[in-house]
Amino acid sequence: MIMKLTVLSLLFFVSVLFLKAQNKVNDLDGNTYSTIQIGKQIWMQHNLKSSKLNNETPIPLLINENDWQETKNFAMTYYNGDEEKYGKLHGALYNFHAVSSGKLCPTGWHVPTIAEWDTLFSFLSKNGHLFEGLHLALSKSLAANTLWNTIDRKGAPGCNLSSNNSSGFNGLPSGYRTSYATYNGSTHHACWWTSDKAKEGSAHTMGILFYEQEIIRIDSDFKTGLSVRCIKD
Repeated sequence: MIMKLTVLSLLFFVSVLFLKAQNKVNDLDGNTYSTIQIGKQIWMQHNLKSSKLNNETPIPLLINENDWQETKNFAMTYYNGDEEKYGKLHGALYNFHAVSSGKLCPTGWHVPTIAEWDTLFSFLSKNGHLFEGLHLALSKSLAANTLWNTIDRKGAPGCNLSSNNSSGFNGLPSGYRTSYATYNGSTHHACWWTSDKAKEGSAHTMGILFYEQEIIRIDSDFKTGLSVRCIKD
């Protein structure tokens, strides 16, 4: 029993050692983002909300449905088109054209690749953040402990919210905007772009659903509006 407790204590110490707050970073709008080291990676703890690329090019804010559907250039919006209600806490929603510009995140940061997301998942899996050891059951460890819709399913972000966010990633259910310009998923769904394209006209994404234990991987149309979480170069 003493040996078992010692091993568990050591694993906890190693996990905490590589989960620590880092310096804050600003975008060109003056928004400040807290950051956290998870393993050897450093992530922002909040979704991006910059209205400019890092070369100071303004990102068009498209609220109108037709404008959103028809644009072939980079663009952003806020959930339900409401910056005051959603922007500060949830950040902006960007189409993939903004991601593929390569200049969306602040200088020295970038939109993560699939491989970088997988590095995050691998570290968390090996350091005690899986729910009951289930493969990729990391949703609770990445989900914030507030704003999620509730459900009685152990290991899901919507069950016992106070036990979420062991990683410090602070993922919020910020929803998304479809390629048809409708909004969906607030309180239910967090979804982030990767920088990797999939089949023609779509790109890979990572997500969390309030009722799912595992990370969700889907391909989304370039015109979809999703959250962006930046990682340090």
